[in-house]
Amino acid sequence: MKNCTLFVASCDKYHQAWKPFFFFVKKHWPDFSMPVILNTETKSFTYEGFDIKTFSLYKECQDVPWGKRMLDHLDKVETDYILWMLEDYFLRSDVDEGKLNRLIDLLDGNKDISTLNLIHAPIGYAKKKRLGDFVLRPRKGRFKFSTTGLWRVSHLKEYILPHENPWEWEVEGDYRSAFTKNRFYMRAEDAEPYLDYGFSYDWMGIRKGKWVIEDVGPLFEANGLKVDFDELGIYHRPEQVRLRPRINPTLRKRISMFLAQFKPKYIKRRIETARKYRMAKQQVDNMKM
Repeated sequence: MKNCTLFVASCDKYHQAWKPFFFFVKKHWPDFSMPVILNTETKSFTYEGFDIKTFSLYKECQDVPWGKRMLDHLDKVETDYILWMLEDYFLRSDVDEGKLNRLIDLLDGNKDISTLNLIHAPIGYAKKKRLGDFVLRPRKGRFKFSTTGLWRVSHLKEYILPHENPWEWEVEGDYRSAFTKNRFYMRAEDAEPYLDYGFSYDWMGIRKGKWVIEDVGPLFEANGLKVDFDELGIYHRPEQVRLRPRINPTLRKRISMFLAQFKPKYIKRRIETARKYRMAKQQVDNMKM
C-alpha cells in the first residue's frame, strides 16, 4: 500500500492480542507490504513477514499519558498517511488493497481531508455532501475521531493534546475540530466495508479490558490460535442486544424530541456544550501561538 503506515494503537497490557492480530492480517492480506508501527510502552514484538517497529520509548516505571505516546509514535511515521487500527481488530475476510490505494489517491487530491473513517456511525452526517463511498461529517458533530480509518498524519498530530486519554480525545477533540477548515468523512451506510474485523459497538475482541469470549473464542479456535484468556479475564456479551438508534424516527418521536429540547436539563446541556466550544476555541488559538 502506497505512502501509508499501519499504525496499531495498543499498550503493553494487551500484548496477548498482538500475535492473533498479525496472524489475521497475514491470512487475509497476503500482499501486505506497509511498514508497521505498534504503539506500546516498553515491550517489543516481531512477526514473520512484517516490518514492525515498537521503539520502546519509555521505561517500565513511567506512566506516560496516551496523548503523549500517540504524538511520540506519530513523530516516527515516515509516510503521509496511516491506517489506524486497534490491537483487537482481527480481520475476518480478505482485504482488497486496490480499493484502499484508491482512497490514498483521494486523499492526495484533497489536501483538506483529515480522515476517511472506514466505519459508519448512524449519527451526524451530510447526506448530500458525498465523496464516493464516504459522507461528510458536520463541523460541529460527535464521533469524528473514531480510530479505524485512513488519517493524514500532519492533521492528526494537531488534534491530539499530550495529556489526554483516548476518551478525552474523542470528546474534546470533537470540540476543537469545529474550528478547523479540514474535512472529516466516514463510510456511507450503503457502501461495502473496506475492512471486515467483526465490528460491533459492544462485543468484539477486547471489551472493558477483557476478552469477549463469544467473539474471540470461536474465532481463535477455528484458526488454531491458543491464548491464555485468564491473563486479561473474560467478558461475556450481555443477553440484551443494544439496538442501533432509529435513523428515520417516526413523526411521534420527532415531536417528542422537539419538545424535549425545552426541558431544563436539556437547556442546561446546551449551555454546557456552548461553554465547551468556547474553551475548545481558546485551546485552538493557544496552539496557533
